[in-house]
Amino acid sequence: RMGDVYMGLSHGCIIHVRLHVIKMTKEVMDKCSTTFACCTKAFPAEVRRDVYSLYGYIRHLDNIVDGDELIGDIEQLAYNFAYVNKKYDMPKEWKEDFYTSMRMDAKKVHHDDESMLRYCRGSAEVIGLMMARILGAPESAYPYAEHLGRAYQIINFVRDYDEDIARGYHYIGEDLNRYLDMFEASLFFGERGIKYLPRKVRKPIRYSNEMYRWCAKKLRKGYKNPKPNGWVRAWIKLKVTLW
Repeated sequence: RMGDVYMGLSHGCIIHVRLHVIKMTKEVMDKCSTTFACCTKAFPAEVRRDVYSLYGYIRHLDNIVDGDELIGDIEQLAYNFAYVNKKYDMPKEWKEDFYTSMRMDAKKVHHDDESMLRYCRGSAEVIGLMMARILGAPESAYPYAEHLGRAYQIINFVRDYDEDIARGYHYIGEDLNRYLDMFEASLFFGERGIKYLPRKVRKPIRYSNEMYRWCAKKLRKGYKNPKPNGWVRAWIKLKVTLW
């Protein structure tokens, strides 16, 4: 369907629509993906716009399935998503995996570890692959991108555990430390792929990794849904800058 949307518009029209809704897609990320939104601001402008276009649509669909507040217009967000898919020649299989995970969410599947990892394939690993395309990574970086996507998803499962259970979502079991171990293993592996990225886009990924690592440390100490304040974000930025 995204291909149909794109083919129905001229290149100039796609650019106009895309620029018109960049602010909307940014609002979607700022509202729904606060940790990664902070990191995205450090990307070069053109990369940042494409990341907003990717996440704006994906997050909007996720909110529809979850019954959350909707920000922006799905048709306009789809235009931007179609543009990014065309620009980077995203494989059809990646989008199919994403929609499969959305259907799993709609059914509120009670996951075991095996089905949780299948869910992560479409909800996070293929998003990592799409990000790798946008950031200019070679195919040799793809396994690392998949693991970073998985790591980000698992830490979100742990952070949002109580809220998800209350809403009928059972992504992980009660032993949260075991899933934090899984997060750290995937993060450790995924970080090894940063060397494949162009230097100008490495810092935001390192920043994101350190933000989630901080979150994991707080969760191990028993904090509920920890969120870094301005001082923490500033310290992590400085740490990454001096890396």
